[in-house]
Amino acid sequence: MLGDRDLESGTVGLKDLVSGEQQDVPLDAVTDAVVTALAG
Repeated sequence: MLGDRDLESGTVGLKDLVSGEQQDVPLDAVTDAVVTALAG
């Protein structure tokens, strides 16, 4: 989910539901970060 704070900061939180680790990713890199995370 993308909120107002995400839009203001230009980042989105990407959370690994297995490890619980979360990282902030620039909006223009979200697709690549998700593909990389899913690839393992």
